[in-house]
This record gives sequence, structure tokens and C-alpha cells, in this order.
Amino acid sequence: MQILALIVSSFPWFPSSLSIIALIVLGASALWSRAFVLASGVLLLGIHEIQIQERTNRVMSQAVSTEECQARVRIEQILTEAPGYRSASVMYHQGDCTALEPGDRLKLTMSGFDVLTTGDWVEANLRIKPLQGFQNPGGFDAKRHGLAKGWVAQAQAKHLKHEASQPGLRDRLSTQIEAWPDPLRGLGLALLFGEKHALDPKMYEVFTQLGLAHVLSVSGLHVGIVLGALWWGAGLALKHQTPVMRVRIRALLVSVAACLLADWTLWSPSVTRAASMALVVAWLPVFGIRLRLLSLLSVAVIGIAMFEPLISLSTGFLMSAGALAVIGMVLWAHASSGIGQLVRLQVAFSCLMAPLLTWFLGFDFPWLGMLANAVLVPVLPLLICVLFGLVWINDSHWIAIVNTWATETVSVAHWLLSQTLFAQAPDGRVLTVLILVSLWVCLPKYWPRRVLIGCGMCCLILPFEPRPVFQMLDVGQGSLAVLETRNERVVFDLGAGMPDRWSRIGQLQAARQYDGIQGVHISHGDMDHIGGLFDLLNQPLVPEWVEGGGSVAKMAQPCTNRRVLDSVTIETLWPPAQRSGSENHLSCVQLITAFDTHILLMGDADWVAESFVVRALNARGILGHIDVVVTSHHGASDGSSPSFVALTGAEHALISVGASNRYGHPHQDVIQRWRAAGAIIHRTDQHGAIGIDLKTGAVSRYREQFPSRWTG
Repeated sequence: MQILALIVSSFPWFPSSLSIIALIVLGASALWSRAFVLASGVLLLGIHEIQIQERTNRVMSQAVSTEECQARVRIEQILTEAPGYRSASVMYHQGDCTALEPGDRLKLTMSGFDVLTTGDWVEANLRIKPLQGFQNPGGFDAKRHGLAKGWVAQAQAKHLKHEASQPGLRDRLSTQIEAWPDPLRGLGLALLFGEKHALDPKMYEVFTQLGLAHVLSVSGLHVGIVLGALWWGAGLALKHQTPVMRVRIRALLVSVAACLLADWTLWSPSVTRAASMALVVAWLPVFGIRLRLLSLLSVAVIGIAMFEPLISLSTGFLMSAGALAVIGMVLWAHASSGIGQLVRLQVAFSCLMAPLLTWFLGFDFPWLGMLANAVLVPVLPLLICVLFGLVWINDSHWIAIVNTWATETVSVAHWLLSQTLFAQAPDGRVLTVLILVSLWVCLPKYWPRRVLIGCGMCCLILPFEPRPVFQMLDVGQGSLAVLETRNERVVFDLGAGMPDRWSRIGQLQAARQYDGIQGVHISHGDMDHIGGLFDLLNQPLVPEWVEGGGSVAKMAQPCTNRRVLDSVTIETLWPPAQRSGSENHLSCVQLITAFDTHILLMGDADWVAESFVVRALNARGILGHIDVVVTSHHGASDGSSPSFVALTGAEHALISVGASNRYGHPHQDVIQRWRAAGAIIHRTDQHGAIGIDLKTGAVSRYREQFPSRWTG
């Protein structure tokens, strides 16, 4: 049962869809062979696959085209909140949007709007666009996130007409907590109402860096704590009842409480899922179905996955499935109870789950995060009780005391993360050792433990020499690339973004790895190249140096003529000192050389700058021997002049560009020039992240190397 639950819950992550016909043939063969369990599993997978295809085809085929329409929507969840700016998850109710149906969910952004709460109605002129997802190793994928949230499109609202919801008990208590001082105000709204947008920035930063952001909202963990306590308390209070009556009353109480919790959070997906699992666990014994706890949880996982097939794209649900697997492994290996079993579970979660999430989901768990997971989660029930107590007594003296305690705790954690090695995650070898330690603790005693010790020693002792790699990340309409050598990590441009609102810097998480970024080269000051600078400078590990061209040279320092990083050389070919001109004209052009591989980064350089670059290449004796050119200005016609394209002799042309951008990049005449010159075209909007092995010169495309059923 547990294995089937994991298969069903992980089904949407499979690289490609399975043939429905093949599943039908397999199911029929299983029935003919009287393998009824296998036939049932195949039937579940078939239903699951049909639902997935129906949901994804609508989003990934971009059937929701760009249009402007009038609509009435209801706010389901506030996502981000800044002065004059809001983003929210909304449900479309009615309007003249031809691409939408009543009940469709959207991600909505609103500017110039400050007062907005969950449950409000909004009438606005919407500009609807398809969901745009980026394809980067370990990076955030907006399409997958949108599918997990149930969104069919994204929209921008103009000319809003706001209709506030009728105040009820929830609104009155929320207003009461709004009067609390920060950071307690944000903590109370997050843990009691699931509204993370009001969190104090410092607190949210600390919890995010610890990998604990999931506990700062009403989630499945909270529902489990509340309903578990109710089940246990009802069992004590109903001792005098017959076993049958006791089970029925407890199931009824859990059902009512689960519905109230879901309604309290306005039926947020995570709470609804957890409440559904609780209902399954509570009612199966009423009908005489006796299953072990792990089997009950597995049945609930299968039911939720069948009802909401794309739920496993949610990181929270995936973590729940992983936790289910860890619990099953520990119970299978050690059929015991008590403190020893709890210690084994904590070791498994801290030393097994965190490394696996770091590797496969792109998270970046620091050392302190692993310790905090083991400490904070058991303390969470007490923290929720304290917040409920403060709401109940509403005494300013106790509120001030708890707020001081919260402030000091966050300050200490922030200092530990910013001033010590606790901010860094262990490297791959240490993560491997942690997994081996967890296996040592969790696996049965008869397993070959000496082999585990030997593997751990080999991971720590054997040398590891990473190859230098250049990677152009997929950040939409903008530019962001990373150069990784043995000891250095350097970023070229920072993608699009707006200070205090959003940026593409999140795509850097996989590339930042564990030692931070040593330096940043910014070609020039256009926002599609410098938009993530504000977020980068607010990371725990600030780059050692920042340099650039155009207006960036006035804020930081001009591009250095020559810099050597391990076995890699970076040279600036343009612009010369004391050169004047437009922002694009002064864009830095850099040459990366390692072994026999030459990569030319053109920024947004114009034709005049390209002519000087040709001279510089000729002076170095490598004109006509360039391996890779990152084309100028995202493939615009003011770059990639015919003479430049013909003379560089590039084998590969990389174009960093956003899908369906309003500039029409890349221009077809530019693409034709590169193809006529014999270059292979690589585009981030079509191929995702593009990597170059500097030792061999091999070029890889992320979408081809890691195929995904979500590729649009």
C-alpha cells in the first residue's frame, strides 16, 4: 500500500506521460491473470494520467491567450504585499474573458492598491497572459508552481473596484492581531490565519534561509497537531463509552473540526488536503476497516492524488509523501516505540530529508536549518497555543513580553546565519555522509554497517575536481549567467526585477550552491540585466566585488580588464576608458577563456562596439575561433551585424530571451545570419538553461538533458 501511494503521488513528476493504451493493455492482462491488486493499481494510474493530461493540456498548450477583459474575481490568498503593490491567488467568477471559465484560478497582480484582504471581491479590467515557466536545474518553475496552485493563467489588474467582504469572527480576530507590534503581528497572522504576506521581513528571511518557511502558515502540520490533540482528548473523555460509540463520536468530532479549520483558512489547498486525510483516517475504523496507521495514511495519499492529480507538484505534498516513506522505513526497521523511536525519526528527517530536498528540489538547507527542523517542529504546538492564549486574553503586557521574546530569537538566528558558517549548506560529500548516518540509525541492525562506514570515509577522503562550467540560465526577457570554477562562482548579469517586489535572483539558488558568489559582472544598467542586484546584495553572503559597464560603472566599479579565476580567464574587450555613448553602446563585452574554449558575452553591445570587439579578437589571434557567442541584445537587430557574425566563426549562438516578449526578440534576420554562418542556435525560451563544459566545449540544453512533461 505504501509503495502504491508513493507511485501515485510521484506520478506527475515522471519525465513523460504514459500511454493510456499501454495502461489499458496492462490492466486487462492483469485481470486475465487474476492479479487484481496489480489491475487496481494500473486502473488508478490510468485515471490519474487522464486527469493530468486534461489539466496540463489547457495550461501548457497556452489555450489561454493574451487578452484584455472585464472580470469579477474573489481573493482567495494574498501572496505578496508591498507599498502600492499586491499579488494574490483569485478565483474568476464572471466577466467577458473568453479564455476563462467560472471557477478558474488566476495569479493576479495589482499596482496602486493598498487595502485588500482575503475573501474580498474585486471588479477590474484584467490583462490575461499564459503562465510562463522557466527551465533551470534546481530552479523555481513558475509553470509547475502554477499547476500545483490550480492557476490556469496570470493576470494584471487595472481600474479596480473593491468590494470588501462582510466582517465575521475571523475578520474581527484578524483585526485584533493587526494591532499587535511587529514581528508578533506577522507571526500571529501567519500561524493562525495562513497569511504570510504580513510577516516581518527579517523573520521571513530567517525562516526561509532555515528551510522552515512551510511552518509559517496554516498547513497540514498545524491541522495534524490540532486534530490529533482533539482525537487524543476525545479518547480520554469518552472512556466510559463502548468502543464502537467512542470511535463514532471521535470521527464526528474530527469531521466537524476539519471542516471548521478548512473554512477558517477559506479552504486553502494545504489545509483542505490535510483535513481530507484526517477524515479518511477517522472514518475507516467506523466502517470496520482495520488498517495500520501507515496504511491509513497511504490510502489518504492515494485518494488526494486521485482527486487532485497535480498535487504532487506541490513541494509540501511531496515532503509529506517523503515523510511517509521515512516513517515506513523506520517502523519497518525498528518495531519499537518510545523515546528511541522518536530520536530515530528526528535523525531520519534531519539527515535524510534535508539532503534529498537539497539535491532533487533545489533547496539550500544550511547547517542551522537542519538543527532548527529538529527543534522547532516539536515546539510548534506550544507556539500555536501561546498565540491562541494571547488572542483570548488580549493583554498588552503579555503581548509585549512574547513580542520581545520573538524579536530576540529572530535576531539571534539572523546573527548566526549572517556571521557564521551556519548560513552555508554542506557540500555534496557532507550531504552524502549525512544520508549514510541516517541509514545507519534507521536501517535494521543486520544491514552491512561496515560498508556504510567505508562509503562515508571514501566520500570525505577521495578528491573531487569539478570541471569549470558556464551556464546561461532561463530568466525570461533578460540575461543571467553563472561561471563556476573549482573555487569561484561568478555571475554575469542579474536578470529582470524591481527592488522590494520581485526578481529572477531565485534562479541563482542552484548555481550559488554552498559558498556564495565571489563576484558579479553586470554588462550595463538596463533593468533586464540589473534587476536582481537589490535582492543579491540582501543575501547572507554578499559578493566580494561588483563591476559593470554603462551606468553601473558609476555605482560600483568599471569592468576589470583582466581577471583570472583558477584555470579560467575573463577579459573585458569593450568599452575602453573615457568612452561616452548610450547605455547599450557602453555595455561591457567579455571574453571567457579556459583550456581551448572561448566564450564571448556581448551584453547589449551595438554594431559599433562589435567592430572594436572584432579588432580585439584579431589582436589575440582567435578571430574565427570563437566557440560560443552570447548574442547581443537578446537577438535584436541592433546587434549581431553581418560582418561580426561572419568573422567570429562561432560554432554556437546563445540567445537569452523571454517567450512571447513584446519586443519581438529574437529577430528573424539575426537568426538567419547566425545559421548562414554555420552556428547552432540555442534559445533559453525554447531550450531552457544552456550549459557549456569549458574543458570539452560541449553544449547541453536543460530541456533535452532533463525532459519534462511540462515543457511548453
